[in-house]
Amino acid sequence: MLKLIREEPDRLMAAAERDDHDAYRAETKELRQTLALLCEGSLKGVFDGPTTQPIDLQAPAVSVDISAVAASGDTLVAAAMLSTWSYGFATIDASTALAEAGLAPRRKYFAVMDELWRALRGAPGLVDHADALTRVYRGRDVAHAMATHSLDDLLALPTEEDRAKARGFVERNAVTVLAGLPPRELDAVSAVVPLSDKERQMVASWSAPESWQAGARHPRRGST
Repeated sequence: MLKLIREEPDRLMAAAERDDHDAYRAETKELRQTLALLCEGSLKGVFDGPTTQPIDLQAPAVSVDISAVAASGDTLVAAAMLSTWSYGFATIDASTALAEAGLAPRRKYFAVMDELWRALRGAPGLVDHADALTRVYRGRDVAHAMATHSLDDLLALPTEEDRAKARGFVERNAVTVLAGLPPRELDAVSAVVPLSDKERQMVASWSAPESWQAGARHPRRGST
């Protein structure tokens, strides 16, 4: 496919509604770059084979381990995470279709999207995919949990448009779960999710002090 697009045949130029080769190349640049990444670049050999272990619709829980690519750079990790999420939600769609046809029992799903920051930093615009998931599946017996380390992870996205959409994840959450956070981080959280002074003090008390020693018992372990 990539070779064919690069050859610029007249039929493809006509399909793209471009009259000259320069306009055609400009129109197909992003497509060629994406296909080159998959066929020749860092993603070669990752997505060009059959799925070896399909998701079991009858399983009580499914965990997908992508640790094999964890040290391969943000682009590959983001691609693996987004592909896994897409596959998982497509499986949910298939299960729902079977239930509506009376071929399977109706089930409720809880999708845990861990290390959200890694999926969003792979390239500008990836936040759109995660943003769509938080909207499309609302009210469809699917609950989400998005986990990240800090709001700074979302504010570090490459464009202001991406950062604004990422802030929307937090604003639309029905439940926000906070672990120990320092006061500076709580200032940022409070700008999105209002916290009382008592709540801020409680959450800040869970945070390890600056003199924290590795291996020592956390001073607020077990607090809720």
